[in-house]
Amino acid sequence: MVSSAAQVLGNAIGHLVNVLDPEIVVIGGGLGMASGMFRDTLMETARHTIWSDVSRRVPIRTSELGTLAGVVGAALASGRHAGTPSPSRPREGVLQ
Repeated sequence: MVSSAAQVLGNAIGHLVNVLDPEIVVIGGGLGMASGMFRDTLMETARHTIWSDVSRRVPIRTSELGTLAGVVGAALASGRHAGTPSPSRPREGVLQ
């Protein structure tokens, strides 16, 4: 089960690298901090899935936020939407 999950995530990362051609990949949250067999399988699968030899060397790092990465990302996303009017109810003081 752990190996399968690592392979699925590694495939996803590899395909995203193929499409987006990033300079670095940062993995956060609990899965990003995993080590041992999970991390080894994830890295091996990601590298195998990347088509270009140049892109295959893209750094894959863990987030400095560690397991808090998901929480921080959710808080930032919710902050961006705070105060956004719904389509049926515009903000007060905004003329239509």
